[in-house]
Amino acid sequence: MKTTKSLKSWCVIGIATVALISLSGAWAADSPAINGRWTLNDDDSQTLAKKINELKQEVRDFSYDNGKISDPDKPDPFDSRRSVGDKEWETRRNGGVVNPTVTVRYMVEAESIKIYISGRIIIAYDDGKVKRRIDPNPNGRVHSATGKGTSKDSIGTTMAYFDADAVVIETLTNSAERLVERLEISRSGQLKLTTVLHNPQWKHSITFVRRYDRASD
Repeated sequence: MKTTKSLKSWCVIGIATVALISLSGAWAADSPAINGRWTLNDDDSQTLAKKINELKQEVRDFSYDNGKISDPDKPDPFDSRRSVGDKEWETRRNGGVVNPTVTVRYMVEAESIKIYISGRIIIAYDDGKVKRRIDPNPNGRVHSATGKGTSKDSIGTTMAYFDADAVVIETLTNSAERLVERLEISRSGQLKLTTVLHNPQWKHSITFVRRYDRASD
């Protein structure tokens, strides 16, 4: 009886080991196209500064159209007596448009990126101004209530996974910013990095695309 139980236990371990090797192999098979050093193509890329300025202009336009909150003739946007369905203040932003934290700016404004994907995802932005070592989630965009399937580092909590041929890295930073980076190879052979950034003070997300050429060195 003990021999049978032992055999079953070893079978379970063996199956689990094969599954892990298979998953690791899948990562390795999809990673070579993205692995390597990449340099920013300025002509083909959008900038964080432009997106921030567009958001600031949107806030200024809204303030101009709706007046200041201190105006006694304007309704209090947080007054519970406001009529249901009143849209005038529902999109009002809370506070000014602040810049992202320094660490996030280093990441989303990087002029060079070095990527290595194997059992882990390793990314260095601008020769190591920011370095990340992330454990990918083999189950995709899912995680348990206990946080299983996510990684934690000095920047925040991250979930990384494959979406077809793209690598997606979702991060909740220690400053409550939400950052989604989608890395994929375009038909032209460039690294296309689509970034979605949400700052809790903005109550709004900005999306911009940056393209990188493979470095010769």
